[in-house]
Amino acid sequence: MALNVTENGDGSFLIEWDEYDDREKMYNTWSDEDFLNAITSGILSVAQKNGYDVLGNTASGNIVEFPVSQQQSAPESGLTEEDKEG
Repeated sequence: MALNVTENGDGSFLIEWDEYDDREKMYNTWSDEDFLNAITSGILSVAQKNGYDVLGNTASGNIVEFPVSQQQSAPESGLTEEDKEG
């Protein structure tokens, strides 16, 4: 199953598929909203698998939490911003 996605010059996207392929022809009846819901669902699924708290996030582009596993590390120099100021 392969979708070809192309970004247009105006920032919109063109999604293409083989409308006669047995696996891809299901997209023939999909609306713009169906594609957005599928993309959103996929993004939220991957985000959740990577430790993001996605509870309550349903709109595309609305993942607002940092991963649970992500911790702010000290800069390579070993100095923090507070150390530099003080």
